[in-house]
Amino acid sequence: SPPDIEVRLGEPRTGGPGFLVPVTVVNRGGETAEGVTVEVVLEGSGSSEPERGELTLAFLPRGGTREGWVAFQTDPRNGGQLKALSWFSRAIAFGG
Repeated sequence: SPPDIEVRLGEPRTGGPGFLVPVTVVNRGGETAEGVTVEVVLEGSGSSEPERGELTLAFLPRGGTREGWVAFQTDPRNGGQLKALSWFSRAIAFGG
């Protein structure tokens, strides 16, 4: 089966010059995903424009899990709403 990407966002925390949101990416499909991009969008946190952060993974194997962080300048805990979008460039099926 093709890659089936699931994204989970953790609790935002203060980190460095801004705020960090932990991101967990899981491939529930039967094929490896190549060129995985996760875009996290922060809306409604007092700014007129949504703030965006991105996490890129070269590969996400079938059944695999990867973790990372997305940074924001605005505190997502101040009434903002986080949304995650994900896509990949191609699926890789290994013979066997």
